[in-house]
Amino acid sequence: MIEGLTPRLVLNAELPDLVEIELTVTDLTNPEPSHDVFTLTVLLLVGPPDPNALVYLVPRAVFERGAPVHVGALTGADDQTEALLEILEVMAPSDIVVFLCESTLTVMAARQSLGLASPAAPST
Repeated sequence: MIEGLTPRLVLNAELPDLVEIELTVTDLTNPEPSHDVFTLTVLLLVGPPDPNALVYLVPRAVFERGAPVHVGALTGADDQTEALLEILEVMAPSDIVVFLCESTLTVMAARQSLGLASPAAPST
Protein backbone atom coordinates (compact mmCIF):
# COMPACT_ATOMS: atom_id res chain seq x y z
CA MET A 1 0.00 0.00 0.00
CA ILE A 2 1.25 3.45 -0.87
CA GLU A 3 1.16 5.91 2.03
CA GLY A 4 -1.26 8.79 1.47
CA LEU A 5 -3.43 6.89 -1.03
CA THR A 6 -6.72 5.24 -0.15
CA PRO A 7 -7.87 2.77 -2.83
CA ARG A 8 -11.44 1.89 -3.73
CA LEU A 9 -12.28 -0.73 -6.32
CA VAL A 10 -14.87 0.51 -8.82
CA LEU A 11 -17.10 -2.20 -10.25
CA ASN A 12 -18.18 -1.23 -13.73
CA ALA A 13 -20.35 -3.63 -15.74
CA GLU A 14 -19.64 -1.62 -18.91
CA LEU A 15 -15.87 -2.18 -18.55
CA PRO A 16 -15.56 -5.81 -17.36
CA ASP A 17 -12.02 -6.35 -18.72
CA LEU A 18 -10.58 -3.40 -16.81
CA VAL A 19 -9.72 -3.16 -13.14
CA GLU A 20 -10.73 0.38 -12.17
CA ILE A 21 -9.44 1.83 -8.91
CA GLU A 22 -10.15 5.25 -7.45
CA LEU A 23 -7.26 6.54 -5.39
CA THR A 24 -8.05 9.25 -2.88
CA VAL A 25 -4.94 11.31 -2.22
CA THR A 26 -4.70 13.07 1.12
CA ASP A 27 -2.33 15.72 2.39
CA LEU A 28 -0.13 13.80 4.83
CA THR A 29 1.36 17.00 6.25
CA ASN A 30 -2.03 18.13 7.58
CA PRO A 31 -3.80 15.72 9.99
CA GLU A 32 -7.05 17.70 9.70
CA PRO A 33 -9.42 16.95 6.80
CA SER A 34 -8.96 19.63 4.19
CA HIS A 35 -9.59 20.59 0.61
CA ASP A 36 -6.20 19.03 -0.25
CA VAL A 37 -7.96 15.71 -0.87
CA PHE A 38 -8.51 14.61 -4.47
CA THR A 39 -9.11 11.48 -6.50
CA LEU A 40 -7.14 9.84 -9.30
CA THR A 41 -8.43 6.99 -11.45
CA VAL A 42 -6.20 3.99 -12.18
CA LEU A 43 -7.15 1.43 -14.82
CA LEU A 44 -5.28 -1.87 -14.98
CA LEU A 45 -5.56 -4.21 -17.94
CA VAL A 46 -3.54 -6.91 -19.65
CA GLY A 47 -2.07 -5.73 -22.92
CA PRO A 48 1.12 -5.02 -24.83
CA PRO A 49 3.35 -2.16 -23.58
CA ASP A 50 2.34 -0.04 -26.57
CA PRO A 51 0.39 3.23 -26.14
CA ASN A 52 -1.23 2.61 -29.54
CA ALA A 53 -2.92 -0.45 -28.02
CA LEU A 54 -5.21 1.89 -26.07
CA VAL A 55 -7.27 2.40 -29.21
CA TYR A 56 -8.51 -1.19 -29.19
CA LEU A 57 -8.12 -2.11 -25.48
CA VAL A 58 -9.73 0.81 -23.67
CA PRO A 59 -13.39 1.61 -24.31
CA ARG A 60 -14.20 5.02 -25.73
CA ALA A 61 -16.19 5.81 -22.56
CA VAL A 62 -12.91 6.21 -20.64
CA PHE A 63 -11.72 8.94 -23.01
CA GLU A 64 -15.13 10.62 -22.96
CA ARG A 65 -14.88 11.33 -19.23
CA GLY A 66 -13.17 14.60 -20.08
CA ALA A 67 -10.04 14.00 -17.99
CA PRO A 68 -6.48 13.67 -19.27
CA VAL A 69 -5.44 10.02 -19.78
CA HIS A 70 -1.88 8.97 -18.94
CA VAL A 71 -0.37 5.65 -20.01
CA GLY A 72 2.14 3.38 -18.31
CA ALA A 73 3.37 -0.18 -18.67
CA LEU A 74 3.94 -2.67 -15.86
CA THR A 75 5.92 -5.88 -16.10
CA GLY A 76 6.65 -8.72 -13.70
CA ALA A 77 4.72 -10.09 -10.76
CA ASP A 78 6.74 -8.40 -8.00
CA ASP A 79 5.98 -5.23 -6.06
CA GLN A 80 4.87 -2.53 -8.51
CA THR A 81 5.02 0.43 -6.09
CA GLU A 82 7.96 2.22 -7.71
CA ALA A 83 6.59 1.88 -11.24
CA LEU A 84 3.15 3.09 -10.11
CA LEU A 85 4.57 6.09 -8.26
CA GLU A 86 6.56 7.27 -11.29
CA ILE A 87 3.30 8.18 -13.02
CA LEU A 88 1.04 8.86 -10.04
CA GLU A 89 3.41 11.57 -8.77
CA VAL A 90 2.96 13.67 -11.93
CA MET A 91 -0.82 13.36 -12.19
CA ALA A 92 -3.25 16.16 -11.45
CA PRO A 93 -6.58 15.80 -9.60
CA SER A 94 -9.18 13.82 -11.56
CA ASP A 95 -6.62 12.50 -14.07
CA ILE A 96 -6.85 8.93 -15.38
CA VAL A 97 -3.93 6.56 -15.86
CA VAL A 98 -4.10 3.32 -17.81
CA PHE A 99 -1.45 0.77 -16.89
CA LEU A 100 -0.92 -1.87 -19.55
CA CYS A 101 0.14 -4.99 -17.66
CA GLU A 102 2.05 -7.87 -19.22
CA SER A 103 -0.05 -10.52 -17.45
CA THR A 104 -2.80 -11.19 -14.96
CA LEU A 105 -0.08 -11.72 -12.33
CA THR A 106 1.14 -8.17 -13.00
CA VAL A 107 -2.40 -6.83 -12.54
CA MET A 108 -2.64 -8.67 -9.20
CA ALA A 109 0.75 -7.31 -8.08
CA ALA A 110 -0.33 -3.76 -8.99
CA ARG A 111 -3.60 -4.19 -7.05
CA GLN A 112 -1.64 -5.32 -4.01
CA SER A 113 0.83 -2.43 -4.35
CA LEU A 114 -2.13 -0.02 -4.36
CA GLY A 115 -3.56 -1.62 -1.22
CA LEU A 116 -6.26 -3.87 -2.68
CA ALA A 117 -6.39 -7.60 -2.16
CA SER A 118 -6.29 -9.69 -5.30
CA PRO A 119 -9.51 -11.47 -6.19
CA ALA A 120 -9.77 -15.08 -5.10
CA ALA A 121 -8.56 -17.58 -7.67
CA PRO A 122 -11.39 -19.48 -9.33
CA SER A 123 -11.95 -22.87 -7.77
CA THR A 124 -11.54 -25.94 -9.95
